Amino acid sequence: GNEIFHSSHPKGGNFQGIDCNFCDDFLISGNYLHDIRQPSSEPYSHYDRGSCIQMKSASKNVVIERNKIARCHIGIVYGGEGMASPEHIGGVVRNNLIYASGEIAIAVVNVNGGKILHNTLYGNAEAIRVARDLRNPESRNVVLIANNILDGRVRVLYKRDGVTQLANYTLNGKDAASLFRDAASYDFRLLPTAAQVIGKGADLGGQVTDDFAGALRPKGGAADLGAYAYQP
Repeated sequence: GNEIFHSSHPKGGNFQGIDCNFCDDFLISGNYLHDIRQPSSEPYSHYDRGSCIQMKSASKNVVIERNKIARCHIGIVYGGEGMASPEHIGGVVRNNLIYASGEIAIAVVNVNGGKILHNTLYGNAEAIRVARDLRNPESRNVVLIANNILDGRVRVLYKRDGVTQLANYTLNGKDAASLFRDAASYDFRLLPTAAQVIGKGADLGGQVTDDFAGALRPKGGAADLGAYAYQP
């Protein structure tokens, strides 16, 4: 329930809205994070730079859900370049709205057993990047990316990574008017004309039981894609 932002941007690049090393079982939920951006240097890590949320250095089972993340340089860094390997074990990134990121909406860096489920991404420079932890070059990502509405492809930088993608929908230039109530105002609730995403979800076995607004999702298959379930 917090609002976290920069009213002006600091010099350098190592700044984040929420950042934690060696964190177990954290819940980051229902926050509005915005305007943490414009890094001017890269003193430690490429993925430290102006990220709204970063959980790394052997963090475990962190839940990042129902956050609105706007105009950050990097929206969420799931893992990172830190002091341990894997940088993040388990956990889930679900039901988040991420838009207008300067570099990446979600960066996955040295994550084992991660899940990115039912997020809506819009107007980001890059949707999802799965990258190596350069401080731990032997690192390997194992992540499930499913039932998301994406604004670009999932970019996997290394073939050794274990990336499973299920039922994600990638927006094209004409989609916004038929999918969202008002994308220009960042209202990503689904319209009844959103046939591309309504009922198109893979069965995740009850891993995501509700949506960004708390509306219930089906327990089996046929869930709507993205952070919002369609409500008449």
